[in-house]
Amino acid sequence: MNDSRIYVTGMGVVSPIGIGLNDFWNALRNGVCGITPDPKLNGAVVPWKISARLDDFDGRQFVKPRKALKVMCREIQFGYVAATMALEQATGQPLPDHCFDPDRLGCVFGAETFQAEPEELISAFQTVMSSGEVTSLSWGRTALPQIQPLWMLKYLPNMAASHISIALDARGPNNSVCQGNSSSAFAIVEGANIIRRGWADAMIAGGTSSRISPVSMAYRGPSNISCEHQEPAHSLRAFEEGRCGTVHAEGAAALTLESAESVQKRGAVPLAELVGYCRRFCDFSDSNFVDSLADAALQACDMAGIKFSHLGHVNLNGTGTIEEDLKEAQALSKLGCTVPLVAFKRNIGHPGPSATAQEIVGSILSVQHGWLPGVPGGQLGKVLFDLKLNRDGASLTSRSFLKLVFSETGQIVALVFNV
Repeated sequence: MNDSRIYVTGMGVVSPIGIGLNDFWNALRNGVCGITPDPKLNGAVVPWKISARLDDFDGRQFVKPRKALKVMCREIQFGYVAATMALEQATGQPLPDHCFDPDRLGCVFGAETFQAEPEELISAFQTVMSSGEVTSLSWGRTALPQIQPLWMLKYLPNMAASHISIALDARGPNNSVCQGNSSSAFAIVEGANIIRRGWADAMIAGGTSSRISPVSMAYRGPSNISCEHQEPAHSLRAFEEGRCGTVHAEGAAALTLESAESVQKRGAVPLAELVGYCRRFCDFSDSNFVDSLADAALQACDMAGIKFSHLGHVNLNGTGTIEEDLKEAQALSKLGCTVPLVAFKRNIGHPGPSATAQEIVGSILSVQHGWLPGVPGGQLGKVLFDLKLNRDGASLTSRSFLKLVFSETGQIVALVFNV
């Protein structure tokens, strides 16, 4: 084995269409869409009525010890569960036992600001309300005592990686990446590079996020949000002409990345290999953005030693927004793309930083099963530039794929895997 090789030896996923690999794959295979009417928004005077929410998730079923839940918001719980799944699959051992040297096992996770649940702050704000307005002068005296002392620790974006490392006894390198939609892609690349630098034998890399909190939705506003509420399963219409926006979601996914030497020593069976990647930046409004996106894909393929035209499929960013989909489609057209395309946000919605990790898990599972899932319900209108977006599902023969992702703030990442 080449010691510079990086393998995926475990995966975990927590998504609106399934918790765990089996449920997640079966949902993708059967065209399930996790976008539904949001019960928490029912009756609210807001421009969004749908989301991809993890209705069945209960952290008490997964997090140990349970007292840790007091300092874990939902996003941290999601990441904790996905990470433990990924390490358990890699080692074949129930946690907390695992076969890695704790000092050579690390964690890097993509995230963003975790928004507080309004219910936690209502009593505090009520103490400083007068005639419908906040009187901030009394905040320190009357409001702060109503807030749990460790409240802030629940919502810091670096706490996902912190809790994961504590739970897994991972004493190696630890980091958090906050780069918008590209966060978990950067985390995976950084995890691989940490191993290549010789600082760790294995890294838990992925992302966790939620954009369905009322605070998060209010912060981002109604722009670029799908207006098609009557048919939720067809509301995020990535790459279709007539699309009108994305749909907020939540979830997490993690990969166990491992060096070739560690895999050989353990006699482990890899699930996939990260063979190429490219990271770059170009302002989304720059006229060169399309060229930068296309070049990133080609550079990742060049590093992998694979021609773009020989890929088994391309896993797209596919947010469903008008401008982002258009520029991604233009980049694919520039590449003369004829390989099958998938856009899993049509299934899982758009959770932000964790999307890429979830989508990579989906692509690895697709290659493992030799089947590329179609769009939910097979519903697909006219597609931009006649892109080869997979509608009904198709058999896969090539075992390589490229994952393309970019953030609205200009970060671009392309990753190539062999399965």
